[in-house]
Amino acid sequence: MTNWTEVAAIAEFVAAAVLTVSAGALVASAVATKHLTEKTDALSGHTKTLADETQKLGQHAQLDREMRYRPYVVANLENFMGMTGQVTRPMWAAVLHNAGEGPALDCSVAFVGDRGEFGSVRGFALDPHEHWRSPDLLTVEVTHPEGIFSPPPGTSEPALAKPLVVVCTDVLGIRWRFLDGLPPEPWRPTSDEPAPPWTRW
Repeated sequence: MTNWTEVAAIAEFVAAAVLTVSAGALVASAVATKHLTEKTDALSGHTKTLADETQKLGQHAQLDREMRYRPYVVANLENFMGMTGQVTRPMWAAVLHNAGEGPALDCSVAFVGDRGEFGSVRGFALDPHEHWRSPDLLTVEVTHPEGIFSPPPGTSEPALAKPLVVVCTDVLGIRWRFLDGLPPEPWRPTSDEPAPPWTRW
């Protein structure tokens, strides 16, 4: 004869055991999920760090490449009285030195004289460490191109010891302006910023 009391007790015990096992499995699953989430977050952090370091490495490589091919033009101006035919007139010559490691291509040099007159020489190149003196020239021009002597954005108007400027391009296509009294100013063709007026001179 079946003892239903014992059967009920056994069934209750089995149900409790199943619940206990299920609860334990749920706890273990939650712990495992939390651990996996932490590992995923850590991996994501490492991936971001790796991406940042890779970007920095690329930027350093680009800067290193630019420095290796960068010109650095130092300019001085000679003013003197010269003869043109039988007439003595004010004349000038630019004396340039490319102190950089890269050539200065498509160069232009310009100055403003004491009376506001403008003179320029364009279309020459300087090898690295080359010294160059322009021909003796008259200051016959009376206007100068837009923005050629304007200070870079964010800087105040410089007190130029000599109003002299050199504009050139390096072998990477970067346009450079060397304005007396200020650091060299580059403009990259890949820049999102609009080209300043002096880049077109």
